[in-house]
Formats: sequence, structure tokens, C-alpha cells
Amino acid sequence: MASSVDGYDLLLAMRKATRRSHNIANALILSKLVVVLTNQRLYAHALSSFYPVYRKLEELLQQHKGAKGLSKLVNVTSKIPSRRQAMEKVGSVPAAVTQLLGVQAGLSSP
Repeated sequence: MASSVDGYDLLLAMRKATRRSHNIANALILSKLVVVLTNQRLYAHALSSFYPVYRKLEELLQQHKGAKGLSKLVNVTSKIPSRRQAMEKVGSVPAAVTQLLGVQAGLSSP
């Protein structure tokens, strides 16, 4: 493993530990992709599964934008539309997800 530079050892260890499960998950996702792409409702539902991830990532990026190494990433990502807002705008976030997270589709979260 590489020397410990800004948690690089942890990154490599996490990547190695999760490689098998990620490969299995990727294979399952790809096998379902053909079916999902044939139905708009299924496609919207699939996209909505990423909503909590994007919401939290975008929240944390803004919260820690001054942290070493994140300023460049925040600068780049601030120039593209928010994935969370885009999903809320087009209504691809099912009511159950928005209700669970306390967000109304089409509105910015607090």
C-alpha cells in the first residue's frame, strides 16, 4: 500500500474491502438497465434511488468547501446544476422519498 498521505491508505483499504460487493452490485444494476430504460416510471424510480446520495454529497461539499483539497472540486461542481435540484424539478423523486427526507418536489431543501 502507498504511504499514508491525506488518508490514502484508508482509501485503498476501503476500495479493496468493497471491490467484490461493488462488482456484484454493478452487474445486477447493468442487468436491470435494459428493463428500466423501457419504462419512464421505472427510469424515474431508478434515478430517485440516487437522490439521497446526491443530496448528502452536495450538502457536505458546501459544508466543507473550505477543507484542503475540496476547494477545487467545489469550484468545478458549482458551475454545473445541482443534481438534487434537477431531480426535484423534474419530479423524479417519488413522494415517499421526499416525505421521508422532508423535502417537497420542486422546492429547494432547507
